[in-house]
Amino acid sequence: MRRLSALSLLLLTACSNDYRFSSNLDPDNFEDYFAAGNVVLVDTLPPQAEALGVVEGQSCQREAQDPAPNGAEARTDMRRNAAQLGADAVKLLRCSEVDPEASGCLALMVCYGQALRTAK
Repeated sequence: MRRLSALSLLLLTACSNDYRFSSNLDPDNFEDYFAAGNVVLVDTLPPQAEALGVVEGQSCQREAQDPAPNGAEARTDMRRNAAQLGADAVKLLRCSEVDPEASGCLALMVCYGQALRTAK
Protein backbone atom coordinates (compact mmCIF):
# COMPACT_ATOMS: atom_id res chain seq x y z
CA MET A 1 0.00 0.00 0.00
CA ARG A 2 2.80 2.34 0.91
CA ARG A 3 4.49 1.61 -2.43
CA LEU A 4 1.31 2.41 -4.34
CA SER A 5 0.93 5.74 -2.52
CA ALA A 6 4.55 6.68 -3.19
CA LEU A 7 4.23 5.73 -6.86
CA SER A 8 1.02 7.74 -7.23
CA LEU A 9 2.63 10.77 -5.58
CA LEU A 10 5.66 10.48 -7.84
CA LEU A 11 3.50 10.32 -10.98
CA LEU A 12 1.41 13.31 -9.90
CA THR A 13 4.42 15.51 -9.19
CA ALA A 14 6.17 14.44 -12.40
CA CYS A 15 3.20 15.56 -14.47
CA SER A 16 2.75 18.87 -12.70
CA ASN A 17 6.29 20.09 -13.34
CA ASP A 18 6.07 19.95 -17.13
CA TYR A 19 2.79 21.75 -17.71
CA ARG A 20 2.77 23.96 -20.81
CA PHE A 21 -0.01 26.16 -22.05
CA SER A 22 -0.63 26.03 -25.77
CA SER A 23 -2.95 28.37 -27.61
CA ASN A 24 -3.79 29.16 -31.21
CA LEU A 25 -3.86 32.87 -30.30
CA ASP A 26 -0.75 34.81 -31.21
CA PRO A 27 -0.05 37.56 -28.63
CA ASP A 28 1.48 39.67 -31.40
CA ASN A 29 -1.90 39.71 -33.18
CA PHE A 30 -4.05 40.83 -30.21
CA GLU A 31 -3.85 44.46 -31.22
CA ASP A 32 -4.82 43.68 -34.83
CA TYR A 33 -7.58 41.28 -33.77
CA PHE A 34 -9.30 43.83 -31.53
CA ALA A 35 -8.58 46.84 -33.78
CA ALA A 36 -12.02 46.54 -35.41
CA GLY A 37 -13.57 47.51 -32.06
CA ASN A 38 -12.04 50.98 -32.42
CA VAL A 39 -13.75 51.60 -35.79
CA VAL A 40 -17.47 52.37 -35.97
CA LEU A 41 -19.80 52.03 -38.94
CA VAL A 42 -21.52 55.29 -39.86
CA ASP A 43 -24.52 55.92 -42.10
CA THR A 44 -23.54 59.42 -43.17
CA LEU A 45 -20.20 61.15 -43.55
CA PRO A 46 -19.44 63.05 -40.35
CA PRO A 47 -18.51 66.72 -40.71
CA GLN A 48 -14.77 67.32 -40.99
CA ALA A 49 -14.12 63.61 -41.68
CA GLU A 50 -10.91 62.86 -43.53
CA ALA A 51 -11.24 60.17 -46.21
CA LEU A 52 -8.39 57.66 -45.97
CA GLY A 53 -9.37 55.35 -48.81
CA VAL A 54 -11.64 52.50 -49.78
CA VAL A 55 -11.36 49.31 -47.71
CA GLU A 56 -12.85 45.88 -48.12
CA GLY A 57 -13.61 42.95 -45.86
CA GLN A 58 -14.32 39.34 -46.68
CA SER A 59 -16.19 36.38 -45.28
CA CYS A 60 -15.15 33.10 -46.91
CA GLN A 61 -16.68 29.64 -46.76
CA ARG A 62 -13.65 27.40 -47.43
CA GLU A 63 -15.20 23.96 -46.94
CA ALA A 64 -18.73 22.61 -47.38
CA GLN A 65 -19.08 21.99 -43.62
CA ASP A 66 -18.03 25.59 -42.79
CA PRO A 67 -20.71 28.21 -42.11
CA ALA A 68 -21.93 30.26 -45.05
CA PRO A 69 -20.23 33.62 -45.51
CA ASN A 70 -22.01 36.46 -43.73
CA GLY A 71 -22.10 40.22 -43.74
CA ALA A 72 -21.21 40.64 -40.07
CA GLU A 73 -17.90 38.84 -40.51
CA ALA A 74 -17.13 40.75 -43.73
CA ARG A 75 -17.93 44.10 -42.06
CA THR A 76 -15.70 43.24 -39.09
CA ASP A 77 -12.86 42.37 -41.47
CA MET A 78 -13.48 45.67 -43.29
CA ARG A 79 -13.32 47.61 -39.99
CA ARG A 80 -10.08 45.80 -39.08
CA ASN A 81 -8.57 46.83 -42.44
CA ALA A 82 -9.75 50.41 -41.89
CA ALA A 83 -8.02 50.46 -38.49
CA GLN A 84 -4.75 49.61 -40.23
CA LEU A 85 -5.13 52.86 -42.17
CA GLY A 86 -5.65 54.81 -38.95
CA ALA A 87 -9.41 55.14 -39.39
CA ASP A 88 -11.88 55.44 -36.54
CA ALA A 89 -15.00 55.13 -38.73
CA VAL A 90 -16.17 53.47 -41.93
CA LYS A 91 -19.02 54.50 -44.21
CA LEU A 92 -20.35 51.21 -45.55
CA LEU A 93 -20.78 51.37 -49.31
CA ARG A 94 -21.91 47.87 -50.22
CA CYS A 95 -21.88 44.19 -49.24
CA SER A 96 -22.56 41.42 -51.73
CA GLU A 97 -21.80 37.82 -52.52
CA VAL A 98 -19.23 37.60 -55.29
CA ASP A 99 -17.90 34.88 -57.56
CA PRO A 100 -15.42 32.98 -55.39
CA GLU A 101 -13.59 31.36 -58.33
CA ALA A 102 -10.10 32.82 -57.74
CA SER A 103 -10.38 33.13 -53.95
CA GLY A 104 -10.14 29.51 -52.83
CA CYS A 105 -13.60 29.82 -51.25
CA LEU A 106 -16.78 27.90 -52.01
CA ALA A 107 -18.77 31.07 -51.32
CA LEU A 108 -17.55 34.59 -50.64
CA MET A 109 -19.12 37.78 -49.32
CA VAL A 110 -17.28 41.08 -49.67
CA CYS A 111 -18.07 44.45 -48.08
CA TYR A 112 -16.64 47.76 -49.30
CA GLY A 113 -16.49 50.99 -47.38
CA GLN A 114 -14.82 54.39 -47.08
CA ALA A 115 -12.28 54.54 -44.27
CA LEU A 116 -12.56 57.80 -42.32
CA ARG A 117 -10.68 59.64 -39.62
CA THR A 118 -13.15 61.72 -37.63
CA ALA A 119 -11.08 62.60 -34.57
CA LYS A 120 -7.87 64.58 -34.69
